[in-house]
Amino acid sequence: MRDRETPRAASIDISLKFGYTALVLLLVRSPNDVALVIMLQGLSSLLSLIINTWRALPHIEHLRITLGGSLSALKDGRSMFLFRAVSVLYTNANTALLRLFVPAATVAQYSTAERLTGISSSALWPIMQVFFPRLSYLVHHDFSAAQALFRKTFVIIVGVSTLAAIFGFFSAPIIIKFIFGDHHPL
Repeated sequence: MRDRETPRAASIDISLKFGYTALVLLLVRSPNDVALVIMLQGLSSLLSLIINTWRALPHIEHLRITLGGSLSALKDGRSMFLFRAVSVLYTNANTALLRLFVPAATVAQYSTAERLTGISSSALWPIMQVFFPRLSYLVHHDFSAAQALFRKTFVIIVGVSTLAAIFGFFSAPIIIKFIFGDHHPL
């Protein structure tokens, strides 16, 4: 796929995630709407997959999928699977472990903050989806350009993260009240 296609794919994904978030904020009114949240999240991911796969098909040579090739790909990807599984475990197990040792109000405060920071950090993921493949390509073909791209992207990510942290610090009471309601322990 051409270099300019990757940002377009990420833009489609980001747009659908913003749409999902907007629909959740507009449509979800109670804890009983959990199925709606899951459906909207799945729908946004499915639409992103369908649209970007359809856009990528003209750029992909015909692939022949075989059992041996599939098993080989699974074997090659096992270290990444293990890394992601451990990441999910240690990031999601914090709240469950905390419940064993501290009062429920403390767990509620911690889990609220953890969810908000999780949302914030996942907002940077599309930047990484655009950045990493290009950086990987440049490392093998033009190392000085790779270094320049890394520095530029690093400055952008640190800048966006700093601005988001400042914004979050000052707007936290309003955001928490809006997202979690008036009766939240924070």
